[in-house]
Order: sequence, then C-alpha cells, then structure tokens
Amino acid sequence: MTSLVLTRFKPGTGNGGSALRNWQNIQGLGCLGPVDVVSVGAGVGSHSVAGVRFWRHYLLNEVMGRRKRTERMRSRLWRLRRGAHPMVEMYRHVEVVGALRTMLARERYDVALISEVFLAGYLPEVKRAGCRIIFDCHNIESALATELDAAKVATAPMGYRLSMRLLQRRMFATERHAAMESDVVWACSETDAHGLEQFFGLRRKVAVVPNGVNVAAYRPVVFASSNSWDPELITLLYPGTFSFFPNEDAALRLIREVLPALRAKGRAARVMLVGRDPTDAMRSAAAEDADVVVTGAVESILPYFHQPCVVTLPISVGSGTRLKVLEAFAAGCPVVSTSKGVEGIDGLDGLHLLVREGPVEIATAVMQVWDDQAMRMRLCTSAFELVRDSYSWEAAADRIAATVVA
Repeated sequence: MTSLVLTRFKPGTGNGGSALRNWQNIQGLGCLGPVDVVSVGAGVGSHSVAGVRFWRHYLLNEVMGRRKRTERMRSRLWRLRRGAHPMVEMYRHVEVVGALRTMLARERYDVALISEVFLAGYLPEVKRAGCRIIFDCHNIESALATELDAAKVATAPMGYRLSMRLLQRRMFATERHAAMESDVVWACSETDAHGLEQFFGLRRKVAVVPNGVNVAAYRPVVFASSNSWDPELITLLYPGTFSFFPNEDAALRLIREVLPALRAKGRAARVMLVGRDPTDAMRSAAAEDADVVVTGAVESILPYFHQPCVVTLPISVGSGTRLKVLEAFAAGCPVVSTSKGVEGIDGLDGLHLLVREGPVEIATAVMQVWDDQAMRMRLCTSAFELVRDSYSWEAAADRIAATVVA
C-alpha cells in the first residue's frame, strides 16, 4: 500500500501535539508500505527522513511571497467567497497544487491523508486522483472555535465578535465539507468521535485513532529517583505551545490562581512553563516573579520531565487528546489535571492521576502528590502501564491499519 500525506509539519518527532500526531500517523502508515509527504509550513527545507520515501516541503512565507497578484487578491477577498476560510486559503497555493498534480499523475496512491482541516484546500486534487481519502481531525476545529470564542471575546468590541462568528460559520462549513468528501475521518478519542457524529451528522465513517507516544523514548526515571524530591520547593510543570490559546489560558491560571493557592498554604513553589511561543502576559508574569520560569522553545522536553515535578494542567477549554498528558505518563511524571485537561484519555482519578477543578483543589492535590511518595509512585506506575498498553505508537499503528485496510 502506498500513502500520500499532506501536512503542515515536517516529518520527524517534532514538538507540540499536532507535529507529534503527524509523525505518529506517518509511522503507522509506513508499517503498511511506502509513504510520501508534502508539507506546507515553517521550518527547514526538504531532506531525507527515515521512514519516508519522498518528502517535499514548501516554506509558507516563500510560497506566499511568490503568489501572483490574482491569487493574492483571491485570498484577501475570502469574505466575499462562499465557504472560504482564511487559514485554508493561506495554505493552498498554485505552486503546491501544480506539484501535487504532477505527483498524483506519476504515482498511484492507495491512500491520501489530509492532516487537519487547514490542508483541506487540496481535497479536489486527491479526489480527482481516486485515492482513498482520510481526513484526520486533530481537533474538532468548529467546536473549538466556538469554545474559544466564548472564552476570549465576551468583552471584545462588537466588530471583533462579528468577525469571530463569521470565522466560526466558515470553519464549520469547511470542516463539514472535508469530512463529507473523505472516505474515513479519524478522531483522537471516543469523545471526539461522538462529537463529529453529532456535529456533522456523520455515520459509519468515523474511526478512533488515538494520540500515541513513542514510549521507549521517554525513559521513565521517577521510580528510581523517588527520594530526591525537595520537601521545601514544589515544582509545577506545564509543557505546551503557548500560541495556542488553551495553553496560554491554562498557564496564566497556573501563575495567577494555583501558585498563590499553594503559597497561601505555606508552601514554596515554582512554575515551569516549557515550550515555544510564550505570550507577552507570560513573560510579564515571569519578570515580576522569580518563581515563574518561561523557557521558550526547547530542543527536548525530556530534561524537564526527568526532574522532580508535578505536571499541573488547569485546562478549561480545548478539544482533542492532550499529548502532554501521555508524554508525562510515559516519562513517569505525576499529573494533576482538570477533567477538561484529561478529556479523551482513559485515565482514572486516583489510579492514573488526580483530577481536580478549582485552583485550591488543584493546589491541595499537588501537595498530596509531592508529599506522599507511595501515592506518587502508585500513580506513576499505573499511568505508565496505561500509556504503554493503550497509547503507544504500536497501539496507534494497529488502529491505523484497521481503518486503512477495512
């Protein structure tokens, strides 16, 4: 079986949930036969990647700069074009379309994977080629946009709210079209699968391919170092890409609500915010409080997982499956999260992690995990077994094979 993957990300382990899921899916398809990848986004140019037969990368800024005047005008007038969405317009380029048509004429692909709705602009090309089309929903973007709108624009000017509502309607139309035009729709969890069926009226074409991690790469160490936890200073770790609003929102809750709640209980604590694109609000908080550390982009999250810390996730909005939870489980880190933060993962409160909602309750749970070595080790052991058995790359590859071969 030969597969073509269209994505925003370079094939590789990557950082961030979408990039990791993308690489997982490429690896899973690679177990079934050759995989070619066309990517449109940031990063370096194409080069040889193990597990990928051919990779062609288009730098987003460069192809946008080479757009002809008519193409630029068409994109700017997206509001006047029925169903058009600016993010989809941004990733579709005549140059990429031409290269894709050449590839599809030269090679007969059995499967074409559209990774995320933002690459849906290339559906007509793969549809004409007669491929079996898989549309991978990293999130239900339509539902997410509605949720984020409620969280962000309650006090925004009327013009901004109207613009957001237009974007919501266009995203719904774009996502529904992509789902209906595809042969199979991948969801990250049973929760998202049910949401897709309800949101778009899909039947019998939604399959769950859960997010997974390369468990062996995380080398859990908490069991061996369980006596090294400093009783005087609690470390709260939040990994993520902070340009994504749910991560920024949770990070600021951690700083403004959970950290003060710990201090009110007489405990010294620090917050580690690890990941790219920290916002101005996060940097300002770090400048005002020496116990708030903002790292920015890091080469690897592992050194941060491999220190005594509690991965603390006061997440209130978002969809999909939080790969940061699975990464923490695989690395042997204890997790305290809201129910929203662990949505889509079969982790049980008290067995794999502690699930709490309010800042005081989260702070209390963090203290319990930090102070109780036996509880910490019990949670980490059960969580590691869960991710190994149900959320590994091997488990994801089995799901991928089942949906492709069916």
